[in-house]
Amino acid sequence: MLPSKRKNLLLCLDAFDTLFTPSTPIPTAYAQAASRHGIQIPSTQSLASSFKSSFKNTSQKHPNYGKSTVGLSPEKWWKTILQDTFAPFLQQGQTVSEELTSELLEHYSSNKGYKIFDDVNPLFSMLRNAKQQRSSSWPWDTTIVGIITNSDDRIQSILSSFGLDIASRRYNNNNNNNGGSGGEVNTISRDQDIDFVLLSYDTSVEKPHPVIFSLAEEMLSDVLSSRVGAQGTGLQASDFEKLHVGDDLDKDYLGAKEAGWGALLLRRDQGSGKGIQNIEVEGENGDKKRVEAIGSLLDIAGWQPSST
Repeated sequence: MLPSKRKNLLLCLDAFDTLFTPSTPIPTAYAQAASRHGIQIPSTQSLASSFKSSFKNTSQKHPNYGKSTVGLSPEKWWKTILQDTFAPFLQQGQTVSEELTSELLEHYSSNKGYKIFDDVNPLFSMLRNAKQQRSSSWPWDTTIVGIITNSDDRIQSILSSFGLDIASRRYNNNNNNNGGSGGEVNTISRDQDIDFVLLSYDTSVEKPHPVIFSLAEEMLSDVLSSRVGAQGTGLQASDFEKLHVGDDLDKDYLGAKEAGWGALLLRRDQGSGKGIQNIEVEGENGDKKRVEAIGSLLDIAGWQPSST
């Protein structure tokens, strides 16, 4: 690899299983919550099977968290799944209570239901130091950080609950990307950990489709334009290398590559401190691919774009 001619980086990260993961296996947590509300689950395996079926059926009827279905918010969409998940385990005359579904939705909207990986805070600490020009280990002059995730709008509250400073900037189809709420675009502070969040719910397109990566480039331009004047970067999106990091081969790594981005596949089971490794992994269809992989988010600092 050759040193990059561009000394600026758009770094996009996946969220679920890249930055955080459930603190308790979801079937176990669901079964425990159901028990507190009087529903007895014979086994976590049977509950997991019921959830999988309910999620698949609801997703087919109402794709993208019900966004195109009138009157169906993501909250109501998830409550439908939860009600259908617990339905097979109800006794005669028993119902799935509003208290149970609300409890679970609240639980999985913050760090109550998740744990952050050990390498996440050190990564953002390194990025903060780089912004304040105190880091010798981060090779980029300017770094814009985004989240690209196939998810609904709980991602920001989850990440914020872990102490990360998240910009309100989200994509919407009205070409106003400030929090999806209209009004003028605010100047984004350099001190924020994450400059924008790109949700499949907002974009109506999921990874690995290249369009969602193109929209991330639009968000980069939006962030840069908001800084002109107040902070005067004078930078354009074309001045940036683009890198996406995630744990899913197809959605994250191959999706980013197809969009013309750099990509790193996160494989924490490879162990930390080994840098970027060229490994062979198996895709969903059984095909084997050689990829650039890292065992820790801190290894991102060693990435440089290919000379090809």
